[in-house]
Amino acid sequence: MGSDEPSGEEAVLQKLDHEEVQQWLSELPERDRQLLLLRYSGYSYAEIAEQLQVRQPLVGTLIHRATAKLKRQAKAHVQLD
Repeated sequence: MGSDEPSGEEAVLQKLDHEEVQQWLSELPERDRQLLLLRYSGYSYAEIAEQLQVRQPLVGTLIHRATAKLKRQAKAHVQLD
């Protein structure tokens, strides 16, 4: 049976200030921002590929890269505080 408790990473993400996340997202390139917003809004890879006019097999890689950039943004901001 699975637990209803969020994972460690999910718990941290739930506690992040919404404004901070918006700031970090705003610093990403437009396509990266769109990728992340579409994916975490529940869009499928096929829908994202269509929206952004990229090949569907590329979507996973692009999301992974955009997520890595967002993590670097967050880490840089947290270290500055």
